[in-house]
Amino acid sequence: MNPLVHTLLPAAVLLSVLPAASQSSNPFAEQVLRYPQEKLHVHTDKDTYVAGDTIWLRARCVDAASHRPVAASRYVYAELRDESGALVRRIKILRRDSLYAGYLPVPTDAPDGDYTFSAYTRFMRNQGADYFFRKPLRIAAYRGAAGEVPKPRPRPATGGFAVTFHPEGGYLVPGRSCRVAFKALTDAGRSTAVEAVLRDDRGTTLYTVRTRRAGMGSFRMVPEAGRTYHAVCRTPSGAEKRFDLPVPNAAACVLQLEERDGFIAVNVLTAGSLPARLRLVVHCRGNRCYDGGWEPGLLFRSSDLPAGVVQWLLLDAAGNALSERLLFNEGADGVHVSLRAENPSPRRRERADFSVRLTDSAGNPLRGEFSVSVTDRNAVPDPVSGDIRTTLLLTSDLRGYVECPGSYFRSDDPEARAALDELMLTQGWRRYDVPALLRGEYAEPEYALEAGQQISGRIVRAGLVNTRKRLGMYRMAMIVPRYGYLAEAPVRADGCFDLDGFDFPDSTAFVLRPQATTGRMRNAFVKVDPETFPENGIPAHYPAAGAGDAEALFRTALAYVGYMGSADLRNVLIDPVEVRAKREIPRTLEERKAVYSWNAERIADTGVHTILDCIERMPGIRRRENVFLYQGRAVFFMCDGVLYDDLEESLPAFSAPPAIDRNRTVKRINMAGPGVPDTDSDLGSGPGSDTNASDTHLAQAVAAPIGQYSDLPPFVNLPLEWVDRIDILDRFSGRFLSGRDNGIIAVTLKSYEEISALDTGESIDVGIVSPLGYQTPAEFYSPAYETPESRDSHTPDFRTTLYWNPCIRTDADGRAAFGFRTSDAPADFRIDIEGLTPDGQPVVHAE
Repeated sequence: MNPLVHTLLPAAVLLSVLPAASQSSNPFAEQVLRYPQEKLHVHTDKDTYVAGDTIWLRARCVDAASHRPVAASRYVYAELRDESGALVRRIKILRRDSLYAGYLPVPTDAPDGDYTFSAYTRFMRNQGADYFFRKPLRIAAYRGAAGEVPKPRPRPATGGFAVTFHPEGGYLVPGRSCRVAFKALTDAGRSTAVEAVLRDDRGTTLYTVRTRRAGMGSFRMVPEAGRTYHAVCRTPSGAEKRFDLPVPNAAACVLQLEERDGFIAVNVLTAGSLPARLRLVVHCRGNRCYDGGWEPGLLFRSSDLPAGVVQWLLLDAAGNALSERLLFNEGADGVHVSLRAENPSPRRRERADFSVRLTDSAGNPLRGEFSVSVTDRNAVPDPVSGDIRTTLLLTSDLRGYVECPGSYFRSDDPEARAALDELMLTQGWRRYDVPALLRGEYAEPEYALEAGQQISGRIVRAGLVNTRKRLGMYRMAMIVPRYGYLAEAPVRADGCFDLDGFDFPDSTAFVLRPQATTGRMRNAFVKVDPETFPENGIPAHYPAAGAGDAEALFRTALAYVGYMGSADLRNVLIDPVEVRAKREIPRTLEERKAVYSWNAERIADTGVHTILDCIERMPGIRRRENVFLYQGRAVFFMCDGVLYDDLEESLPAFSAPPAIDRNRTVKRINMAGPGVPDTDSDLGSGPGSDTNASDTHLAQAVAAPIGQYSDLPPFVNLPLEWVDRIDILDRFSGRFLSGRDNGIIAVTLKSYEEISALDTGESIDVGIVSPLGYQTPAEFYSPAYETPESRDSHTPDFRTTLYWNPCIRTDADGRAAFGFRTSDAPADFRIDIEGLTPDGQPVVHAE
């Protein structure tokens, strides 16, 4: 029987195909249950920036199978890399109220060129960097060495390129009409146009074909058994190379899909007779659509399949994969977004208000949540990196980078559908190993969901004898002086330790010190494991097609910056200057209220080696064993603005991070750092979970009884070289800070950078580390111009991003509103809306 049969099945048979798959056990559901996966999309305010600008961003994490919003990972990591793949900046965004929103400052000295913005969670590292979110950004340098606007950086010239050929279904079948897609890339990874002349091994010219879009194209051929084929490919620059096509395989069984009139016909090509009991498996993002026998004329209705990349897999009776094909299915109509301007023609610095409504295809209102970016069309090119729809339905399910994904969704482009199918033929997808899971071999994640910060390492005893003896009896104490946080963890028999369950902002210094049952652990080195981040060097190239328009608009943006100069205090570009004057203004409250102060130079002059010995030499201080007195009363200790209480109370069991006592009359510091709201914290009452804690830098604990200490604060055991100053406050100032008539000894440590610069070798008994912490929140500034004076101000306003809001929610009727003030530029702006409904439907609108 001819395997290429086009027989329409009766409607009743057709409709029964999809439900039949759910009647048996579902290995796809089992795999998703064992190893659910995440997808990530990031909406940025624009795709082009000037050095010194700020990238405002909103990340959305979804379940890879359903596209429903999830916030299981505590952090999202965002990176900016230059053309060489070198890291420019990395930030860590903390989940707040189930949202990931932040900003990434572009360095003021960033050179002109293409950059790659990428984002991922720790859990996404299980899938590999191919499935991280990435998009290209273009950044223009503000000025050259002589102050002039720099010329556009030329793209690196390269004569090297490669062309790969991809037969539909994986193989060329002799004597059958086979479709072959091809893809051309330069050595730099950019797509390039080519003209290919196909010849056989006799030198006979068969076809001349050309790329259609993004270096891709396709053609049909009927290969002959015993023949080989090659293509001589030429680029527009004149570079020419020869590339071989795959050798025809007479034993192959190949899937061929044909779309017509809303149906998908599934055919199998073979040079001989078909194997018995062929099995067809169809799934979309791990959602099984069909799992059953294949027969000639098998037909699917497109509307019965989910929207997105659908994988079709042909297997033999033993479950071995014979052929694979990817097909993009458009699916049913999505969310309709209507945007109405309440003031269609706003004037300079006038209010522009907009109303938004989300509905389904039938006009029913939808709840949803979206972010909004409003940019100046005269200075900002249209985005080229796609939107949340292209990410979730297309690029997140394809290995590698997809150039200009939005172009495949243009309804006004007659070649968009053909180009999209060529993309399906040339891009691989391996999110799931289908043959393995059909055999019951399920993948398991290596990296767990990230629930908080972690610090791990080991301690090593000095000396030559018994260096590991009884290490399991010790504990590792961790101190965060800036926030008054203390914790400890057991040390295992091999000397390793793990500290976790806390959250602190970036640039926070952690002090680690091993503790024995009777005090410090002497002669021990603390070795902290370095942080590891995934290799993420796959570039996302800014398309050459939009480079010309981008450069013209860049000149306008650079002119805007020139108009504003230093008037815009939210984004000032200044040349670096070296300040040599000594700072005379007191930096802290305790320094201003001190009766005696010793700075680092005065401390060094004492000749002592410990903090306690230094304190004992300060005027008016008396010591009685572990009690320090000033003006006849025991003193409190303070370190970096944090007031310490009794050590036994301030050092809880590590498994239960300290909660904040609401009954205290003076507020404690928020243990997660200033301003950390997170109502959905996974860490209970630990750091990052308190939405009402004080943001103040001063904290008060329950006072220890006057004249008694169960122990001294742990920071007094830090090296004296780490101390920047020591201040003594009398009991009157102490009453102001603590509410008790006791003096205060306030120790201020040097910055992490200064302490690290002091370290010329390994420090014994103590370690200091500053891992990447979460980014402190900031709000996009948009001027209000509420008064006539502000509207008539001569301070120039040429914002390229006029408005950014990372989260707007619709009401039960699907409605929402937003507004902003226009700038001094003519009111010609672009509005981009991206979001999701609760059931995972993309919300996209641009005008």
